[in-house]
Amino acid sequence: MRNHLWLLVLSSAACQPSVPLTGQSVEGLSQQMIRGTGLPPQRIILTYDDGPGRNTLDIASFLHQQGIPATFFVNGCHFWGHPAVHPNSSQSCQPSSGAALHNYPEYILGQLVNYEHHLGSHAQDHLALGQHPTSLVLSQLSDHQEVIDRWQPHHLQLFRPPHLSWNYAHNTAVENLFPEVLGPFGHDLINQSGGLRFDSGCLRQQGLSPNAGALCAMEYLQAISTFPVDRGILLMHDREVASENRAGDRSTYDFTVALVQGLRALGFVFVPLDAVPGVLGPHRMHSPTLWTSAFSDSSGWASRASYYGSLRLADVDGDGDQDLCGRGAAGIYCALANNSSAGFAAPTLWVAGFSSAQGWSADRYGTTLMFADLDNDGDDDVCARGPQGIWCARSRAKYLGPGPALLSHSFEQPTLWTSNYSDSQAWGNHVSYYGSLRLGDVDRDGRADICGRGAQGIFCARSNGNTFNQWVMALSNEFSDAKGWRAEKYGATLMMGDINGDGRADICGRGVYGVSCAIAKNNGTMSFDKPSLWIKHRFSNGDAWSSDAGKYLSLRLADVDGDGNADICGRNDTGVACAFSNRYVFKNYLHLQNQYFHDADPTPSSARPYGTTFQLGDVTGDGLADACLRGPGGVRCAVAADKIRY
Repeated sequence: MRNHLWLLVLSSAACQPSVPLTGQSVEGLSQQMIRGTGLPPQRIILTYDDGPGRNTLDIASFLHQQGIPATFFVNGCHFWGHPAVHPNSSQSCQPSSGAALHNYPEYILGQLVNYEHHLGSHAQDHLALGQHPTSLVLSQLSDHQEVIDRWQPHHLQLFRPPHLSWNYAHNTAVENLFPEVLGPFGHDLINQSGGLRFDSGCLRQQGLSPNAGALCAMEYLQAISTFPVDRGILLMHDREVASENRAGDRSTYDFTVALVQGLRALGFVFVPLDAVPGVLGPHRMHSPTLWTSAFSDSSGWASRASYYGSLRLADVDGDGDQDLCGRGAAGIYCALANNSSAGFAAPTLWVAGFSSAQGWSADRYGTTLMFADLDNDGDDDVCARGPQGIWCARSRAKYLGPGPALLSHSFEQPTLWTSNYSDSQAWGNHVSYYGSLRLGDVDRDGRADICGRGAQGIFCARSNGNTFNQWVMALSNEFSDAKGWRAEKYGATLMMGDINGDGRADICGRGVYGVSCAIAKNNGTMSFDKPSLWIKHRFSNGDAWSSDAGKYLSLRLADVDGDGNADICGRNDTGVACAFSNRYVFKNYLHLQNQYFHDADPTPSSARPYGTTFQLGDVTGDGLADACLRGPGGVRCAVAADKIRY
């Protein structure tokens, strides 16, 4: 690598997005180096080249403990059984005079993935590929990529050429071999006159100095402070040739520790490489399209939280596609999904109950709209919290097959299903109480039950198909006020879904450090096991998910990958991000859409009337959850592109 320190600087040219924000994901190789200048302000991506090395796992472990995702671009020649194949391979791939060549087992890639990092190809032999013929380039990429594919989840193929040397004439041939490869990835560090160096050059000069890592990190940080920077991809090295042959050398690790501390002090938030707009793997959501111009600002849906905050996806006609419903001034409106086309039909009034004239306009009532199958008849019913308790109305729609097969486009008139969760029991006192109410089948009898978070913990009431039974304390002193859940950014994020594939609805909520979940017990009771942290750092305060309601109130549970387990997704300033259930934890945090539904989307997505309306549901009937969001002009939906592959 070149012996210069490169600086993160936003020149007028660098301020332009690295890939066009046209709604098209990067398909194959880009015709320019992919950079991170399209990221939101104060977002930074850590990448490492030339590894693995003696400190790679220590660096990866430290970053994991700090909640920082990184991408490691590795060389094939550094693994056992994959020696350098080209005589002109760089020094790092050849044993130097009198020194051993340190290589590592392939399973180190699995350990990097377990630490929640991405893997990328830096080619087999660290050759300047731009100076070689296509045939050699293909041989340098093919076997090495197959090794990475054995360990990388989501079939995500990332590529950075060694020395950033690339001939774009190679693109077609490489794409024929690897149609889903993403790259070539550059960085947002520009050469500065004055002898400033990459980390590797600085560490080589410092030699055996015990403070080498800290001193070189200080160079980076001083440069960043001198030239104000607010976003980008940072290029570093987890393997430095000289340090590989110095027993006990920790300089690359020390550099990372000092740099991370300094970047945090400067206010940076660390994001993964797939946060760059347009960098999407094969499992993604297509660019959103307008599914209905109803529910728009001009129709009055932005004027009250009890309007826009009531929008939900639900299968109210039992046809397998999620429809769109919400509470307007006159009652509940539903727009049915069209089975054969992308869009919702014009909304119609399904019930005049829950209207503003009947007292439902206050946030503590109108925003509590919930949909689920209460009576096990195959279509979703509707409930909401009123002053006296929970009112529900069953769907009278019956889907009998293609064509005009609905018997009725309506709900029954609402009736009081339980006097629990009422104002007299203080459930209208705070949004983290009434905003936590959810429907889910806790006891696996086919009928959705109701649960919510009160001051002392989780209270649930079983559905008998006609009413809810008396509530019970389903989880005492967990998710409680005493344990810090009273704030809206925690308590109102309660979610219900089957995250372990046993047919019972479990409970999750976003806390300070990530998302905690409690599994429904398999003992016939309305109760849950003690909650545990299902994903640490992601969706946390440190990950910037607490900064506004358009982020933390967008969190949803749904089966995104079609494996029968509910996953967790939400929208933030980099787009739609998900983590996937393996029945024990959520893992493999991934962006499914990063060009839309983020804060800089030309269609506003972050403000409360928009960001909090984020919904997940299968609107196309293909078994995969899609994403929908209300904007000023109506509701757009981003349809899932492909079933995930591991």
